[in-house]
Amino acid sequence: MSITPRKNYFFIFYTEEDNSFWIIPSHEVVNLGSINKSGKNKGKISLKLPKNTNNPRFEKFQKYKDEDGFKLLEKFNCEEKESK
Repeated sequence: MSITPRKNYFFIFYTEEDNSFWIIPSHEVVNLGSINKSGKNKGKISLKLPKNTNNPRFEKFQKYKDEDGFKLLEKFNCEEKESK
């Protein structure tokens, strides 16, 4: 992915294997992902979501999964409305 992180830019991913949604702010996609060093996607960001709760990386991603992720999006939307 080529990403220019912005405050109001969220990614919504769906993993069919565990029937889950992941709602992640663009700046966090950049922080959690890794930059490809070679190949046709050199310089682009790759993000690998954890497949199960036993994965050591799951703890970093847990706050973006399903209801928690949607709550994060709702919170952002409320903050935006209050600032106007």
